[in-house]
Amino acid sequence: QKISSSSTVSSHFKHLIHIPYRGGLFAQPRVTIKIQDTPIAVLTAFACRLDTLENFLDITISALEVIKGKKRLILTMLNCLRKSSTLTPTRDPVNKWQVTHMIKEYKKKYKKIRSANNKNEPVEFKAVFVNKPFSRTIALNRAADELKNNELAVVLDVDMRVSSNFFIHCRTFARVGKMAYFPIPFVRHRPTELIEKKITTKISKKGNWDTSSHNTFAISSIDLNRIGKRGSLLFTSKTNHWGMETEDLKSKMRKKGNLQVMRMYDPSLAHHYHKTDCG
Repeated sequence: QKISSSSTVSSHFKHLIHIPYRGGLFAQPRVTIKIQDTPIAVLTAFACRLDTLENFLDITISALEVIKGKKRLILTMLNCLRKSSTLTPTRDPVNKWQVTHMIKEYKKKYKKIRSANNKNEPVEFKAVFVNKPFSRTIALNRAADELKNNELAVVLDVDMRVSSNFFIHCRTFARVGKMAYFPIPFVRHRPTELIEKKITTKISKKGNWDTSSHNTFAISSIDLNRIGKRGSLLFTSKTNHWGMETEDLKSKMRKKGNLQVMRMYDPSLAHHYHKTDCG
């Protein structure tokens, strides 16, 4: 499926998007479409793991830097629920100064890189602090309140690692009034699994595709607000299981929004292993 860019700056560039063939008939005929340089807003929920956040900025958000057009990160931070010696978990507020300093250092680092190229617009940051126990549903709802009408909302957890191709896929398959993109990520093995299986090759190449995951997705903010209402709970969940809020949203897309859901094995999206010692 051949996809080309339509902006004046990038009109000479073309991207080839490969959709893995799994047999049977294609749901739609092969077509050539133009990719608009739609503004991108990455929505990320965060608590606790500052080292993971730093890695997320250096890898995932730096991949967003090379994408043409406007883009920003809406980072919603809540209190961490850490395990303690007692049965009651302790609430550990996110250190605002550390997060703010980390973002400043990131901007300083990539300002030097951009000065050499001077082509793309920088990633903008919107940090939102919520004084409540960590909840992905609360964080995503608060981040959705910050969306602009012309943006492409990309929900990414802080432990996901992507390349710049991922954002091209999001612009390609998340189309206003037609489709939302729910990619299938590659999940890397835990270090303990590698030891048990006596695997000595690079960790980044060992893992499996998680076909049950719907936590990462892209949808037009117009469609998102059409399904719900600004200021209301766009993301809801009847259970406390991780990621169920996106399952509920996907159901609303089909019932209320009449949107197709695009699923694809996306090699540019990988889940980075982390310890689950907080919410």
